Amino acid sequence: GEQMRNIEKWEKEPNILSPAERAQVILDNSKVVIENGGEDMFYDRQLDAIIIPEMEQFASPEQYYAEALHQLAHRTNAVEALDRPQVGNDPGGMISEELRTNLASLFLSKELNLPYDLNDHVGYVQSWSVMMKEDPAELFKAASDAQKIVDKILGFEQQIEEKQEADQSAQAE
Repeated sequence: GEQMRNIEKWEKEPNILSPAERAQVILDNSKVVIENGGEDMFYDRQLDAIIIPEMEQFASPEQYYAEALHQLAHRTNAVEALDRPQVGNDPGGMISEELRTNLASLFLSKELNLPYDLNDHVGYVQSWSVMMKEDPAELFKAASDAQKIVDKILGFEQQIEEKQEADQSAQAE
């Protein structure tokens, strides 16, 4: 815009919420059940719940939220059933699912200014490499699926903005 005449330079509106507050809004609006405690971190499909240690067990609240959003990416992937065919010799889909949810976590971390760490998922790198050698387009497919996951998750944040705008409009009338 700034290279065109009579168009003001576009600047992204600053967020008034911190990264942790934004993540909490997303988790609240997603209506996901979060069970804190223990040492494990995973999305339990049978309970439809995120299992994660207490926030105090993480180095920072931002790391807690980054991990919680990673698990929410698993939930979104499972619940929304993005209808992907099975890839190669990965009958359970775990390797391809972890690629998609890790990419989604990376994208979310960048968008929300949260830390990103592969953690225990570093063990998948070799399998991802093999999968991409078998199908060179797999990275692009996974990135596309990851963006769909991110869009769904960020949509939870927008729900509160839309509700606030609707409430303000109703009050003005």
